[in-house]
Amino acid sequence: MIEGTLAIGVAAFCLIAVMGLLPVAIKMQQASVQQTKANAIISQISSDLLADVRLPPRTGVEGTG
Repeated sequence: MIEGTLAIGVAAFCLIAVMGLLPVAIKMQQASVQQTKANAIISQISSDLLADVRLPPRTGVEGTG
């Protein structure tokens, strides 16, 4: 009988500890999502800026046709 009570007590303690960590985990997950979105936006802006770079005209190169 004592073993069962002790086991239930240990299980309850562990469950309370896990439930106490849930808010921290949720905040970390939200921060991770925001960081991922920010990285995607920066990556898109960077690729757009690199795609808009204009190269100087080629001088002194004649076609062979």
